[in-house]
Amino acid sequence: MRLRLKTVPVVMLLGLGVSAAPAAAATFTVTTVNDSAASGSLRWAINQSEPQPGRDTIEFDIAGAGPHTIALAGDLPTIGHPVTIDAYTQTDAVPATRRQPAELMIAIDAGNAFRGLDIGGDRIKLRGLAVHSAQEVGIFVEGHENVVAGNHIGTDATGAAALPNWFYGVEVYGGDNMIGGPRYADRNVISSNGAADLKVQVGSGTRDPGQPDRHGRGRHRGPRRRLRRRPRRPGQHRA
Repeated sequence: MRLRLKTVPVVMLLGLGVSAAPAAAATFTVTTVNDSAASGSLRWAINQSEPQPGRDTIEFDIAGAGPHTIALAGDLPTIGHPVTIDAYTQTDAVPATRRQPAELMIAIDAGNAFRGLDIGGDRIKLRGLAVHSAQEVGIFVEGHENVVAGNHIGTDATGAAALPNWFYGVEVYGGDNMIGGPRYADRNVISSNGAADLKVQVGSGTRDPGQPDRHGRGRHRGPRRRLRRRPRRPGQHRA
């Protein structure tokens, strides 16, 4: 009996060790502002990360002085696989501090898209992006445990000029998501959007820890701009 009690757990642990071995993560680098399926584009990087095991990373290394604007030709693919899209990896991009606002170097002009970025999975992180001009929503979140932090949504890369998304800056349907965060570097600027800057499904458990808090963290109010509601196209509907 003693031998069995000692041996069986060891066999089980070995089996678990093999099946639970961490999958290798991959890093994909955006090197161009062109919106195409070609290597080096943001669209390409999202497509490449989707079938990969493990948590992938999308970094930015676009040549020349920023800010750099990626003008979308249409909606990007829905992001369903755990990935960190970190635009603070772009040269000269700097997260916010207690005394200085963030300096962003990557902007997504979604004027030809309904959604600037579409999160449809879990544990996805977006950092260091300026997302503006979407026909509906700057960043749409439909998943769990996602993080949207350190971004400008509804403004240009500086956070000073209003470039509204037509309905919402961020729209959330899902649980335990984080919009902003406790650090100064996590602070979003969400401003100037048509219907509301942030729409959260009731009871989702999503946190917007800044609104802003007494330290100015979490969410920072940027420029305001009054909009007339854009008429919808025939047959157009909002998800």
